[in-house]
Amino acid sequence: AFSHLGLKENPDLRAQIEKWETYFYSEQNKEEKAQALADLYIIVDERASEYELTDKGMQEWMASGQNSESNDFELFDLGYEFSKIDQDPALNDKQKMEQKTKLQEEDAKRKERAHNLRQLFRAHLLMEKDVDYIVVDSQIIIIDENTGRPQPGRRFSDGLHQAIEAKENCPIQRETQTYATVTLQNYFRMYEKLSGMTGTAITEAAEFKEIYKLSVLEVPTYCPCRRADFDDKVYMTEREKYTAILKEINEVHALGRPILIGTESVEISEKLSRILKQNHLSHSILNAKNHSKEAEIIAEAGKKGSITLSTNMAGRGTDIKLTDEVKTLGGLHVIGTTRHHSRRIDRQLRGRSGRLGDPGSSQFFVSFEDSLMRLFASPRLTSMLQRFRPPEGEPISAKVLNKSIETAQKRIEQRNYQIRKHTLEYDDVMNKQRREIYSFRNDLLSAENTLSLAENVLQEACAFLVKQYFPETKEKLWNIKGYLEWLMLHFPVTFEEKAFENQELSAIEKISSAKVLKAFQDKLLYQKELILKINPAETEIDRLLNEVVRSLLTRKIDQLWQEHLLNIDHLRNDVHLRAHGQRDPLIEFKQEAFRLFASLSQKLTIEMAKDLFRFEMISSEQKRRLEDTLKEMRLTKDRSLALGQDEESPSEEAPKTIVTEPKTGRNELCSCGSGKKFKKCCGLKELA
Repeated sequence: AFSHLGLKENPDLRAQIEKWETYFYSEQNKEEKAQALADLYIIVDERASEYELTDKGMQEWMASGQNSESNDFELFDLGYEFSKIDQDPALNDKQKMEQKTKLQEEDAKRKERAHNLRQLFRAHLLMEKDVDYIVVDSQIIIIDENTGRPQPGRRFSDGLHQAIEAKENCPIQRETQTYATVTLQNYFRMYEKLSGMTGTAITEAAEFKEIYKLSVLEVPTYCPCRRADFDDKVYMTEREKYTAILKEINEVHALGRPILIGTESVEISEKLSRILKQNHLSHSILNAKNHSKEAEIIAEAGKKGSITLSTNMAGRGTDIKLTDEVKTLGGLHVIGTTRHHSRRIDRQLRGRSGRLGDPGSSQFFVSFEDSLMRLFASPRLTSMLQRFRPPEGEPISAKVLNKSIETAQKRIEQRNYQIRKHTLEYDDVMNKQRREIYSFRNDLLSAENTLSLAENVLQEACAFLVKQYFPETKEKLWNIKGYLEWLMLHFPVTFEEKAFENQELSAIEKISSAKVLKAFQDKLLYQKELILKINPAETEIDRLLNEVVRSLLTRKIDQLWQEHLLNIDHLRNDVHLRAHGQRDPLIEFKQEAFRLFASLSQKLTIEMAKDLFRFEMISSEQKRRLEDTLKEMRLTKDRSLALGQDEESPSEEAPKTIVTEPKTGRNELCSCGSGKKFKKCCGLKELA
């Protein structure tokens, strides 16, 4: 924030700011730091891209407008609140349950509002238009930070995208549901063989070795490099830097050489474009807003006198071809408007010039107001500037500055690598769970006989329940009645309590699973009979049953896995708070994730088991028609017997006619021709 006030262009003020930072970050001055920060409403940490709302900021928010009546930041301690309700003698059991339910609903509402507010502040404080995203046709499009290309279809998760849509007055779309997650590292690890080729891998050689066990080999260029890479020109202010860039463009353009100008964001490319237009310099602009014209722009970029503005040339994957005339003039000149946080992006921009032995040159312009220099440059640089402050408009160009800038980039790269490594450590926990779930799902999809898998699920469900209701070595805590009630509530089975008396756990499990399996087989048999009554010519009933069971189980796996991913996301966001209790967040995450997965496995098995008794092979309307038809057949038969007719007499043909022509459905048009539904026409007469 200091750069917007112009403070950091003054070496003395810059040194004083760094002195304050060093003072407040020391352990013994933490209390004084807390007192100083208490006067602020909000603290934004640009280095970590994070923010923190202070107590004063929260109070100010609560005191403003419609927010004064509810506390959006104060959450309930549910355990304490529940115990207060339980100890209240004025409430009966029903009232206590109502109070607890109401409290849980209010707690969920507060958590949701607190989360939405956090995302609102993040959208306004940390997400910048034309840097992190662009607005196209009232839609928020994410910009890839490395390539500068738009990413249509991608959305920020956890409500952040909706917060940005609200910020930019765009239609707010529904939040997306995560169906599956995997980090790029674990995705690449799925391949048996890994290899790759890039001109800038050497800067990340250590990461390739540690993460993928890959060595990086530097291959000499096919032709000797003839590109001249000049030392960076460093200016005190951004204003001086842009003046120098314009001067450089005019000088090189006068020679007829093509120029490629690399910017770090859409915002900067458009700012520089306005500067060029004011100076009547014709140019092309390639950024996330017109990336569809990339091929045409790149094709023209190597011609004499052309000027091309591009946001992040990294990942473009195309060479800028030069004409023979341009080669004699000195080739393509690359201008970098700042140093990026990654050396790889700078090198990829530089590498657009001097391809396959072509001549060329590159020059980077930097100011002390650039985010890299403002946030990550060494304090020693500030002390040097205090001794030597260059005149207005004069650059500082020295090897020591190049070294300092590269050191700052290495520091950021190391921090980003630690973040990626940290993310991978968390995802390694999820990767084991992912493999287990996907393995079971794949077995289900590829199995020819899903009915046998369904029977295994039922047996496992009974085993889970036995463990739940019959704790080992604690026979006094056995809950035989609860176990029987659960079985009879969810499965079409009946038991007598004495059936399990004086039985071992293995016997209880065997008896209950045998009865449940028998009920399932009866269910399948019943479904087969119904299908044959509807369609006597059906010959692939077993195949149909297998497909229905496959679809049923797969849908349940997908549903519960999505819920599990949401729970893991919440755990991942909250577990870092355990560090305040002197506990390692990663170890805590592993333990909690294991418990969540064990709970998922049990819930999945039991839910699938219950669903196996809920499916129907025919629709409810078809079933109703069939039942009505069979009822009519029985009534006709009874009437025939009452009249003394023999069962084998020709009058038996009447019911067969009813089977082939089912009774009119309640919601179908009445057969009398009135145009009304049966239930509102002749159906009413039948009821009467």
